[in-house]
Amino acid sequence: MGIFMFMIERALKQKKMAEKEIRGEERRRAHHDRMGERKTGEEIVDVVGGDDVGEEIVNGGTKNGSILFPNSKTGDASSSFLERVRNSVAENGPKLREASERTGREILLWTRRSSSLRALLVITMGTIFLLTTMALVVFTLFFVAATANAIIISLLISLAVAGGFLAFFFLCLTGTYIGALSVAAFVMK
Repeated sequence: MGIFMFMIERALKQKKMAEKEIRGEERRRAHHDRMGERKTGEEIVDVVGGDDVGEEIVNGGTKNGSILFPNSKTGDASSSFLERVRNSVAENGPKLREASERTGREILLWTRRSSSLRALLVITMGTIFLLTTMALVVFTLFFVAATANAIIISLLISLAVAGGFLAFFFLCLTGTYIGALSVAAFVMK
């Protein structure tokens, strides 16, 4: 009998949590609608943020315009590419840190809310993510090293081939010069 009471209590707790998440989603949608009313002439793509914090992504990632294709209306067209990248990192860097901290906190709370199977799932997925990321980094390093090696070797080979053609050219030029001198010496005698 005690196990059934525990299961019913757990089901009620999960139902309350689901209702709480639905209310949070409704609040986020309402916030999205309010943010959409404030912006004029810009397309709002997505809302990033948790319960209280929400920041819209506009024009391809930045509020003022895109990094690769600057918006001529905002005056970003005259700034250099590196300046636009630096401004974007300065603007969005703190948001990335805050978002990663909030996501970590939410995953930790989500893990603690349930049984040890959920914790095992989080640990497994985290390990798979870290191993995949490390494999991608190692592959990228090998790829960059192989690319640099191929560029250097092809440059050296092309220099050797160009040197061979130049040597052949100068050999022919020297032969022509010696032949011309021989003909001139023969004619003068």
